[in-house]
Amino acid sequence: MALVLFLSLLIPGPMPAQEYDFCGEAALVYWLAAEEGVQMSQREIHEKVLGLTGVRRGAYSREIIAGLRRRGYTLHVTEIYDEKERRRADAGEMERLSRAFEQSLDQGHPLFIGWYPWEEGNEEKRGHFSVIVGYDEKFFYLYDPRFEERLLGLSRDNLSRHLFLPALNRGPWGLFYFHAAEQP
Repeated sequence: MALVLFLSLLIPGPMPAQEYDFCGEAALVYWLAAEEGVQMSQREIHEKVLGLTGVRRGAYSREIIAGLRRRGYTLHVTEIYDEKERRRADAGEMERLSRAFEQSLDQGHPLFIGWYPWEEGNEEKRGHFSVIVGYDEKFFYLYDPRFEERLLGLSRDNLSRHLFLPALNRGPWGLFYFHAAEQP
């Protein structure tokens, strides 16, 4: 018996394994290919898009946002860093987030998501980055640069448990994601 997967939507893109500490740059390889149809290397994104020539670390979330804005994008950015303890997104929040994610994907805009992201005033912390690229009734599909050439399916219930995460300094908990509201 063959297993058939029916996706409501999947935005295709390249899925390179991240180079050392370049999860944000690798995620942008996918994101920019989906948005612009261009394929750039992680190093080109690091230097040309993000302006980090000579910087020997991966990009921070604020540098990614600034680089894309310089490129001409208008971004819809959601950043929340005020939770004091672990929690899951409640049913109402998850419904609102699911609708927002689906609307962005339906319009052809993948969602760039931060796991343990940089928070305002914390210059040394950055986190990990992935891209939500599709969905169906039960799952959101994620390109994570740690797992090249594979999409990960996260059930909506599982995603609700992991959207609000601590910043790397284990201080506040929060949520970070963005999508293009307007392309250049």
